Amino acid sequence: MKQLELSVAADADLFDILAYGTASFGEAASDEYYLGLCDAFDFLCDQLLAGPRDEVSGLDLRRWRYRQHHIYYRVDVRSLLIVRVLHCAADAVRWLKD
Repeated sequence: MKQLELSVAADADLFDILAYGTASFGEAASDEYYLGLCDAFDFLCDQLLAGPRDEVSGLDLRRWRYRQHHIYYRVDVRSLLIVRVLHCAADAVRWLKD
C-alpha cells in the first residue's frame, strides 16, 4: 500500500467540500460524504491503477470518480498524491493548471 499524500490544493478542496456539504445538506451528510472520499483514497492506495489516465489535462494524472467529485491523483515510487478533488461539473483543466 502506498503512502497517501494530499496537495495543499486538495486539502483546500476537501475543506470546501465539507463546508458546502454542511451548509447545504447538514453535518451528518457532509461527514458521510467526507468519509466516503477517504475510503476512495484508501481504495486508490491499494489499487493504484484503478483510475484511468486523465487525457484532458495533459498533466500525467489519473482520475477516479466518487459520487459528484473527481479525484485527480499521481502515483510515484513511494506515494499516491491526491492533486485535486473537483466537482464533476468544474472546468478541471482550468483548476488543475492553476
